Amino acid sequence: MLMKIFVYFGSIPQMPPLFMQNNSDDTNSIIPEQMKKYLLILLLTAQALTAGAQDYPEYQFSFGWGGYPAYEWMAYEMPFSDCELAIRYIHPDLRDIYRPYHSRMYSSGTFSGRFAINFKKWFTLSFDLAANLVWQNEFDAVSDRKNGSYVGFMIHAVPNARFNWLNREKVRMYSTIGLGFMTGKDAESSEFLILPSAQLNPVGIEVGRKLYGFCELGAGTMFTGAMAGIGYRF
Repeated sequence: MLMKIFVYFGSIPQMPPLFMQNNSDDTNSIIPEQMKKYLLILLLTAQALTAGAQDYPEYQFSFGWGGYPAYEWMAYEMPFSDCELAIRYIHPDLRDIYRPYHSRMYSSGTFSGRFAINFKKWFTLSFDLAANLVWQNEFDAVSDRKNGSYVGFMIHAVPNARFNWLNREKVRMYSTIGLGFMTGKDAESSEFLILPSAQLNPVGIEVGRKLYGFCELGAGTMFTGAMAGIGYRF
């Protein structure tokens, strides 16, 4: 049947070559060599991009608890009111003995949640959302009964730049610096505040692979002293 078709239509015309050729050997080798180079470059580029995508960016989130912020120590622990007390002793007033007195200012410490993106092995960008509560009790000067409490709170929103100076599979050590803002209510004046927030943590450590624990030492408006918690990488 196939032979009959060939006989009927005649011979099949020859297809033109994909690349024009001539009798020169140099011309025949130019295009194949160029194509090999292009394919090799594309292959290496794709491999590099794929390898980078497998490792970075890496995401992680964590929750921690730390010491009370530096501004609380400055506002409530430093004896700014001693000058007022000295004036009262110099010029005593009988009414002062009937004034209500206050307890020390208490703090819940800082509760923090963090989301971080590891762009490079040495660099991480993170965002902290933290909150802390403060309160102070007031007592009657005659009966020593509790009149009530002054309560304040502060919420912090702070982006951080983290520099990883040790990055191993199970252990990471780093330093962070952050600058953002905080807002909340002052416990003593009940005034609503919006203030800048800054945090410097010279030393931090994470131990674990996917699920890890961390501890940071630092000072700032978010916390002073140490913060510790747990996190997860994905």
